Amino acid sequence: MGATDKNVKLATFEASADLSAHQYKAVKINSSGQLELAGAGEAAIGILYTKPSAAGQAASVAVSGEVYMLVGGTALATGARVASLAGGVAGVSTTTGHHALGICTRGAASGGVAVVCLGFPAII
Repeated sequence: MGATDKNVKLATFEASADLSAHQYKAVKINSSGQLELAGAGEAAIGILYTKPSAAGQAASVAVSGEVYMLVGGTALATGARVASLAGGVAGVSTTTGHHALGICTRGAASGGVAVVCLGFPAII
């Protein structure tokens, strides 16, 4: 899928568990300094770019740029402010205090893959 990704900045972190089934989902840093899936409205560090298959493996995370992200909940419209939903999938949150990750530049239906421009974090 990397053909559409634009100006992506990657950072490398250690996975807290097998995250191989969670590529293109939002991740956060836990209290041990390792990556785990971001929950609904949590402050994510970025989008998991690789598929680490065990705890302790290196994982690349897109921290800025225009990247793919799996959509959960309802459809995600172009121009929407994107937040992490449960399980790290992309969605729209209207809950006060939730953290936005960026702006959707190509929408998708629930279960599809949207394109999100990271680097516009905000609190909803």
